[in-house]
Amino acid sequence: MTRITSINPATGEPIADHALLDAAGIDAALERAWAGWQDWRTVPVAARSERLQRLGTVLRRRADSFASMIVQEMGKPISQARGEVEKCAVLCDWYAANGAAMLADAVREGGFPMEALFHTNKHKPDRPQYDASRMVTLHPMTSAPLYQGRYPD
Repeated sequence: MTRITSINPATGEPIADHALLDAAGIDAALERAWAGWQDWRTVPVAARSERLQRLGTVLRRRADSFASMIVQEMGKPISQARGEVEKCAVLCDWYAANGAAMLADAVREGGFPMEALFHTNKHKPDRPQYDASRMVTLHPMTSAPLYQGRYPD
């Protein structure tokens, strides 16, 4: 089986060795992700918010460990790595506090054709089939928020 090695960019030393997935392994991982999302989407928003709050707490509690990993894997200075971890914790806090309002039903003007965002799943009849003539209804598919950092003027 093909493997890939993570290398510390500062030292050139191997950090870890990972097996690459074959097509069957990728399909299995995608099926697990789909099943996980099917469960996650039924979790009440309040429970999701509570989990995000806990995640922010864990990120802060283990910040040095996570920052160390970032330094080894990406070669960032430790101060920047700590900033990455804190940014993630802040985003968890923000989405925990504001996520419910973002998920509330709302009428939105305009939209995008479905074909702009989704491919059809004709080979998977149990999956949603999208019609390009339909418009997108904003629907959260993940708990991964987009970075909304401050950019220079």
